[in-house]
Amino acid sequence: MTAPLLDLPSHLRRRLVGALETGQLGAPYSAMAVRNALGGAGEAGCVRDELQGLHDRGIHGTAVAYAIKLAAQAALSVSRPDLVWSGPEVRGLHARDTRPVFEELVSGAQTSLWISSYAYYDGPKAFELLARQMDSKPGLQATLFAQHQARLGGRLAGR
Repeated sequence: MTAPLLDLPSHLRRRLVGALETGQLGAPYSAMAVRNALGGAGEAGCVRDELQGLHDRGIHGTAVAYAIKLAAQAALSVSRPDLVWSGPEVRGLHARDTRPVFEELVSGAQTSLWISSYAYYDGPKAFELLARQMDSKPGLQATLFAQHQARLGGRLAGR
């Protein structure tokens, strides 16, 4: 299974699977038939080439449909990072209060935690919570990204 089939958006993959399973789309594959199966969307030429290449190797439409469904199920089992925007309230911008978000994410971390911030207010309190969580979860890996400004002779270094 290669990229043109797996890179399709999920709704187009489902359309392709349905067309392959029902026989609506079959070999020999034409760009027009693939485009119709995808509802006029997607990279019909690349998808057609991939389907035809698989068929030429003896992998027929129903097997391709099954493989696409298996790949989609496998992708669902991969954990995705939780991205959180936090900070001061700005009209028209949805942001959560940083301290509760930080505490919630640190307390719930099981395997990995990446934290990026330009400032840490009350750092000892924040990092004490992180240290406790890492002590309680020995396999927890934490990566911090923080801005650091060194002052040299009253001027900021690196400017």
